[in-house]
Amino acid sequence: MLYSGRQTVTTAGTLYPLTATKTMASWITVVGDISNTGTVYIGGYNIQNASGGAKTYIGHPLVIPAGGGQPNFLNIREIGGPAIYDLSRIFVTADNNGDAITFNYGRR
Repeated sequence: MLYSGRQTVTTAGTLYPLTATKTMASWITVVGDISNTGTVYIGGYNIQNASGGAKTYIGHPLVIPAGGGQPNFLNIREIGGPAIYDLSRIFVTADNNGDAITFNYGRR
């Protein structure tokens, strides 16, 4: 079965889980919204946006290509067996307020 969701980063630098409650998935595809004004980051509880002069970050960045177009995406692939990823433990943050991601996921 295919499921979809969306998460908006209301406050840049704040972590938001993909889902508010425990939601198990076998695989996940995450893409940045085409209207984003900056980079969004996907990862665990320790992700960070790029702040300060060094522009360091933690997590997987989803960047909008120069000149516009579709942002990068991230596939979190199935590694066998039943649903193993808990979407409430995968987080997104961003460099700018209001940027968002959309995601699809599936379960066996």
